[in-house]
Amino acid sequence: MKIRSKRIFAAFIAVMTLISLFCLPLSVRAEGELSDDGKMNLDVVFVVDASGSMFYSDPDNIASDALNLLVDLCDESCGIGFDVYTQKIVAAQGITPVSDKKKFAEVNKQLRSIKYDPVGDTDIALGLTKAKKIFDANKNSDKNRKKAIVLLSDGNTDLPNGPRTVAESKKEMESTLSELAKAGIPVYAIGLNANGSLDKKEIDNITKKTKGKSYETNTSDKLSSIVSDIYADIYNIGGTDLPIKDDGTVDIKIKDNSVFYVNVIIRSRLSREELNPTLKDPKGNSVKLDGQENIKLSSTSAYTMLKLINPMPGTWVLHLDHATKDNCSIRQLDFYSVYVSQTVREKAGFGETVSVKASLNDSKGVVNDEDLLKTIKMTAEIKSKTDSTTQKLELTPGENGVFVGEFVPETEGIYVIKTTAVSDKFEKQSSSSKLTVGGEASVILETSEDDLDYQQGSDLFGMIIRIVAIVIGVIIIIVVIVVVISVARAAKEKKVVTTFQNERPKEEPKPAPRPQPRPQPVETVKKGPEATDPDYVDIPLYEHDALENLIKKGTDDAFSTKGADEYRSDASLEALIKKGADDPFQAKSEDYKIDENLASLIKTGGDGLEGVGKEEESYDDYDDEDGEYDDYDDDYGDDDYE
Repeated sequence: MKIRSKRIFAAFIAVMTLISLFCLPLSVRAEGELSDDGKMNLDVVFVVDASGSMFYSDPDNIASDALNLLVDLCDESCGIGFDVYTQKIVAAQGITPVSDKKKFAEVNKQLRSIKYDPVGDTDIALGLTKAKKIFDANKNSDKNRKKAIVLLSDGNTDLPNGPRTVAESKKEMESTLSELAKAGIPVYAIGLNANGSLDKKEIDNITKKTKGKSYETNTSDKLSSIVSDIYADIYNIGGTDLPIKDDGTVDIKIKDNSVFYVNVIIRSRLSREELNPTLKDPKGNSVKLDGQENIKLSSTSAYTMLKLINPMPGTWVLHLDHATKDNCSIRQLDFYSVYVSQTVREKAGFGETVSVKASLNDSKGVVNDEDLLKTIKMTAEIKSKTDSTTQKLELTPGENGVFVGEFVPETEGIYVIKTTAVSDKFEKQSSSSKLTVGGEASVILETSEDDLDYQQGSDLFGMIIRIVAIVIGVIIIIVVIVVVISVARAAKEKKVVTTFQNERPKEEPKPAPRPQPRPQPVETVKKGPEATDPDYVDIPLYEHDALENLIKKGTDDAFSTKGADEYRSDASLEALIKKGADDPFQAKSEDYKIDENLASLIKTGGDGLEGVGKEEESYDDYDDEDGEYDDYDDDYGDDDYE
């Protein structure tokens, strides 16, 4: 039964391994798509200017408020880090998971405790370079995670006291911006301009080269609006400003089931207690705002934010006390856990019609929500690497949520295709697909556009994943086969042994052979005739007392010229002892440690050797382990029996 269970288990492992080989490559998605669980997977590094000029640019010290709001907008899959700079790095913290509440609270506390340096200079390149190093050192980073830098500065690089010149700083800036652009890390710069000294030209240069955005403010009141716009830009989300009715109510409309998060940001100087927010769901039921897993409410001195997680479609009603359009502004940001999946053939003949298919997908598969799909516009962008032309292809809704379009390539060569889905709530892009028309064109070796490089990188990455999966699968299969063969052989051998044992004729067990005396070395001395033992009794001589008793009970038949050396075997010695004098001797056996004394004792029966030996010496003539006498020493009398 055990063998059969092992075979079934081995077969199960083999089947699961084969399934994994086919399924694993299909689960690898290109960079830029959301994970199947709908999480945000965003890493952000805050770069904060702590120079003396910031005393005037940021009197309210809003950096910590910006950090708090972005964290409130994100989920626990995100990570936050920061570095603070002047002409040197003042403080830095690697990317810390938002889910680590204790450690993240320490990060926030550390950022709040940083003070501006009255005599500090400004080296923005130093801060951005440090941010790039923080991303590089992040062990949990991968290509599917989004990355961004939020820079808070007055935008004035100034190094009158060194340690390097402004020109050297500018040179590093260009190098760092190039690396950030190549890594796909945008910089969102918040220019603090309380005293009107903001160098907007430098800020715009930073954001333009990294495909980020720049903002300008002189007060923390605008901070929540700026940070929410950064969040919306990272995820291509279109925010909606919500009007406040005369009775203080606000309608939060959720159109479909694909909304994963709804963030409602209330920008107001009124505290949470003064606003006293209450909420009703689409069915009119009052909803508690505290202690709920799917509803979170947070606030600072600058904002109050309501987050609904996977909410019910319909109109939710938020009521605020004392709120008017003059003292409050409210914005809704919906986060959709969807991505665009695109299907295009890899090769086509010249003149053939090529089909492009795309769909919105979430963790459950293709989205079929009609209310959402009817607001979606799907457009495929087709770039020819042969003549550098670009054309747009509108995809029309088809069956089961799939959008379809067709085109005929006008030239042979390489085409790069990417589909964009746009709604009033979000904008999502698919990964790029490569289409080869006709023969393999040499232009692919000549181009270096980001989208084609990206697609080639994705293809290479996917190929590596597949190769690794196949190798691992083959190894597992080989191991399973070896285990199955070993089990089968063991079962077969066990069966053969069992059959042999059952068929073998039963025999009476033979008695164990009697132990034979150990062979003794041949002596060159003259030996007398050995004593025989016609009445030999196998008496175990395992103790000195047994030997002594045997000597006492021997017969009175002294031997004439024989010495102890002539009795080298147990049988000869025992025969001699049996013929000894029947006269108990008073001395103990340990007194007779030399051969001559023992021989005399045997001859006289025990009454002739008084005072021989010492009581503290032990009788060592007999080996306690094997019950036999060992050899006499060649110099009889110098050594004990061993």
